[in-house]
Amino acid sequence: MTFNTVINQNLKGKEDLRHVFIVHYGDNHIQKASVHCEGKLALLYQQTPLAKLDTLSPVVIEIQTENALETLSTAVINKELDGILLSIPKALPFDTLLGLLRERLFIRFDGERKGVLHFQNPLIASHFFKDSTIEDTSLWLNCMIAVSWLDCSPWGSQQWECMINNITSTNNKAPSDAWTLLFSQQAALCKTVDDKILKSYFTHLGTGPSKQQWQQGYQYIALAEAYGIDTEPDIHTFLHLAFNQHEALIHALNTYSVLPIQIQTLERAVQHSQELI
Repeated sequence: MTFNTVINQNLKGKEDLRHVFIVHYGDNHIQKASVHCEGKLALLYQQTPLAKLDTLSPVVIEIQTENALETLSTAVINKELDGILLSIPKALPFDTLLGLLRERLFIRFDGERKGVLHFQNPLIASHFFKDSTIEDTSLWLNCMIAVSWLDCSPWGSQQWECMINNITSTNNKAPSDAWTLLFSQQAALCKTVDDKILKSYFTHLGTGPSKQQWQQGYQYIALAEAYGIDTEPDIHTFLHLAFNQHEALIHALNTYSVLPIQIQTLERAVQHSQELI
């Protein structure tokens, strides 16, 4: 499957579209982006507070032909570059799109905390666009029609994904210095923290987790945090108990009424429960 197939399957009947690809930073990513560009090219960090980091900037390129989409798809499949494809109205000026993307580059969350959102990273996209509500994703897309990417994350579908904007309206509000994360978007991005913990845990084990194990890992981390276990080493220990002594762990957890639980105490309780089962 390629970008052309994804577009034909998901955007059939939608005419007057064109496409831009945002190349995620990596080895020689600017040079690689220029090879696939068929029109305008821009560094996303230009004209922003990150302008001095131009060598790390995502690159926005225009794609004008189906042949170029095929070539780009092959490059993505072969892991020569990463990124996301945006399908936009033909009438949308390139500079207007850049302004919209630069506004969404910076995010505000938890009140006045600010950060940078690497939405062009497929690992981020697989959470941000798929785990947020359709309504919140559509609000983020604004006048963009759809976003597509190859989801090769350990927790993902291992296939091409496409999220379609079901609102598709132009936001005429005054430009903002940051995008305020909506509730479902903030919850989705919290999973990126869990991903780091799970990657560290499975790397230490020296095993490649299945998609099911990764998804279970999210549930186990949420359970650990519900019981006040929130440091990475302690969560690693909790994950080991959850994956290997699940029944005894649940039995032990059901005996607690005072939180938070100390992980060493929990280990002893699990061992005791194991002897009783």
